[in-house]
Parts: sequence; structure tokens; C-alpha cells
Amino acid sequence: MPLSAWVAYALFALAAVALFRWRPPAEAAWAVFLGGWLLLPVGDWPPTPAGRFPYWITGLALPSDVGGSKAMLASAVALLGSLVADPGRWRRLRPVPLDALPLLWCLAPLWTGPWHADPAPAPLAASAEALLAWGGPWLLGRLYAADAAGRATLLHALRAAGLACLPIALLEGIRGPWLHDALYGPHPFLEDGAERTLGFRPIGFFEHGNQYGVWVALCALAGLALAHDRRGRWLAGVLVVQALAAQSVGAIVLMAIGAVLLAVGPRPRRTWLVGLPLAALLLAGVYASGRLPIHHWARDTAWGAKALSLSRTAGGNSLAWRVSQDQKLAREAIARPMVGSGRWDWFMDRGTRPWGLPLLLAGAYGLPALAAALGMLLLPSWVWAWRRAGEHRVDRADDRPAAPFDATAALALLPLLTVGDALLNSFLFFPALAVAGGLAARGGVRGSKRPGQKRQPIRRNLGRLLRRTVLRKTEEPGVPTEGGPRQHRAMSRIFIRPCSGGCVASI
Repeated sequence: MPLSAWVAYALFALAAVALFRWRPPAEAAWAVFLGGWLLLPVGDWPPTPAGRFPYWITGLALPSDVGGSKAMLASAVALLGSLVADPGRWRRLRPVPLDALPLLWCLAPLWTGPWHADPAPAPLAASAEALLAWGGPWLLGRLYAADAAGRATLLHALRAAGLACLPIALLEGIRGPWLHDALYGPHPFLEDGAERTLGFRPIGFFEHGNQYGVWVALCALAGLALAHDRRGRWLAGVLVVQALAAQSVGAIVLMAIGAVLLAVGPRPRRTWLVGLPLAALLLAGVYASGRLPIHHWARDTAWGAKALSLSRTAGGNSLAWRVSQDQKLAREAIARPMVGSGRWDWFMDRGTRPWGLPLLLAGAYGLPALAAALGMLLLPSWVWAWRRAGEHRVDRADDRPAAPFDATAALALLPLLTVGDALLNSFLFFPALAVAGGLAARGGVRGSKRPGQKRQPIRRNLGRLLRRTVLRKTEEPGVPTEGGPRQHRAMSRIFIRPCSGGCVASI
């Protein structure tokens, strides 16, 4: 590792101390975590032979032979600073059921290790790396994004992290990627996909240009969620233009999907929340079987050839290639479905690797570990959406307007879109793990209150339920209530609300 990298680590440590000394702990924690991802070197890569495409570099989401990764350092320094500067918050932290997911995934190298003769990395080292890279952001979210104010702070931090990429976009968008080479030495993916239709896609100090593309796209989505005034709209416009200029087609599509959902507002239906995961599991099973006739569809069918042509026209030349690499190794990835191979480099004999993260994780540690890793990102948002759907049903029954689209709803989109990107991209958007950790907090998925609204005691909620029940039983179809429905509803409140605290039998 070059001397400049050690200098960067030392300056990063000093900056972290200053931030936790002079700024509120929540702001300092997010600044350290996101700043480390923006500015630190990726890690100590193994030597890459000249002229060879380094397909074996899988990214920091899978424990491998990359030493000193920023995924571990950024989380470790942020957590250490928080522990020193804000110990009271750590004492108030309590486990929640969804915390079992990061434990199951991060400890997967340990509980699958006895079934492997030669695991790589060593189980203890692999678990430590996963605990810092995956568990660290999750824990930061549990600490500082467990309530509405904390999530609003995180949303602003993500917008700032997107704006911090603007100098990188200006310096590398026209000339091409060069910053990492100039400061930290050669980057193995410096030229991979860099040249675009208009100029170049920057890479900055990220793992890959794909990671830069999804970073600026999802941070632009955070900016759109904060576009409430003139300044917010102007900043959101800058972020959207920056994401479009990166010309990462998949990331732009995800940003567009998120923007549409932001504009429509949160109206989840429980039937959709059940049906969509089941359909996704079915499609995942078919995809993992390796039996999809991709080449036949693309070459021998008219609609397949047209779809491939449109993809190439839009700049998505790598889409078909990524799918083909996954299909080559899908069966091998799930050859030992419960424990995997125990090695990050299980694909080396084939001379290629799956480009999507799910098959890489399944091949290394098995399907249960993969389910836990994806569950870390998906389940907190799903639970939030399920409960929001229940609130929406109550709002409709009581003739009240639906809850506005708040910071929690905007953040809930980011882990879902991150999983969508990870299906064909192994370079993960790690801040989504912090978002998921915040949503997993008990207060973040149960009894969340609307902006400006006080939390209702249980007895009031019981009174509302009793009023609805009485109204259904007393209002006969076709028989108008004396005094009109408005007067009847008011009288039901008078007689039922005082009894809802304990004299239910008198109703």
C-alpha cells in the first residue's frame, strides 16, 4: 500500500476526532462513515497481471483477499467515535428481532466453516470482515436512524454525500478516471466501462464505476425527497443531472423508478406485499437453475433480438454479458446449497465469475447466508410497508387523508433499489445497510407517528376500534340514522370514548 494511503488514513482519523469533538454525534457519525467511503482508498488489492481483466475482484461486500478495505475502516472509525462521544445512546440500545439477520449472515463463515477443509478467508477473519462491513452500517442505523428526526438527518447526509461527488464528476467526466491512480496507485477497474456516449463515467475512489453510478443515483433520490423548497429543488436538480451525466443505465432506471414512487406517494397494499415476494422467489429459483435459454432468446427470436438492440442503443451493452456470466455458474453456485464452498474464489476454475452479488454469496456460504444478507436489506422495508398498509386501511375507514410521504418512506426505497442493483452488480451501495438498520428499530416499524402528530395511547386506539364496530352494527343498510351520520358518529364518540379505558362491559 503506498505512503499516500497511510497519510489518508491518518488525516481521516484526525478529521473523525475533530468531527466528534465539535459536531453532534449523529452528524459526526454520518460524516465519518460517508466521508470514509468517498475519500479513502478502496483497499490493498492483490497484484493484477498486465493486460488481464481482473474478474476475480468481487468487491468488498464478499469477504475476500482485499486487505484494509474502506468498508471496514469507515464503519469501525464511525462506531468507535460514537462509542467515545455518545456512550448514553449505546446504553439505551436494545436488540430487536431483525437483528438476528446480520448476526446470521456475518457469522456464516463460522457456522459453515466445519464443513469445509480449506476455507478462504479463514472463518474468523471472514466473520470479522463481514461484521464491520455489513454489521457496522447496520449498527449505525440502529443508533442514529431509529426515529423520525434521525432518519431526516440521514436523508440530509445522503444528499450531502451525493453533492460531494460533484468535484469528482467535474474532474473525471471529461478527461476520464485518474484521481485514484494519482493519489493511491493503479485501480484495477479504471478503464472498465469508463468511456461513455458523452465523455466518461467517473470512478473517483469507489470500487468500480458501477458503484459510483448507483451512489450518485440513489443520493439524487434522497435529494428529490428533500425538494420541498427552492433550495432543495435546486440541489435535487444538480444531483439528478450528475446522475444522468454518469450514464450508468441501470442506476438511472432505478432512480427513475424511485422518483415515480416518490411522486405517487406511499400506498402499499398487503396483497401486493405478499404476491410480489412470492413472484420474486419463483423467478429467483428459475434464474438460479441456470436453465434460462438466454442465448436462444437473444439470437433466435425476433423480440429477443429487438430487446438486445434496444439495450445496446441505450448503452446497456453489459446487461446481456452479465446475465450470461451468471447463467454459466448458477448451478455451481448452489451445488452445496446449505453451506456453500467456504471460499470467496469458488469460481476461479471457470475463468469467470457471476457479476451479481447473490450468486457470489450463495457460492461462498450457501443459501441460508444469502437469505440473511438479502433479508437485512429487504425485510425492514417490507415490515415498514406492511404496517404502513395497515395504517392506510384505517385512514380510509375513518375518512382521514393518508399520511404524507415522510423521510421514513423515502429512505425505505433505498434498500429495495440497492437489492435491485445488486442482482447484476457485486459492488454494493453500503449506506443502504444503515438505512435498513434504522428501519429495523422497533420504534421505526411499529407505532411510527406522522409529522406533527402525537402518538396515540393504546386506550384511544381501542376506543376508535370500538366506535367503528358499533357503527357497523347499528347502521343498517338503507336505513338512515336519526340526525344523520355525522350526529350519530359524534354521539358514538361521547358514549364510547370514556368507556374505552376500562368499562368496556358497559357499552
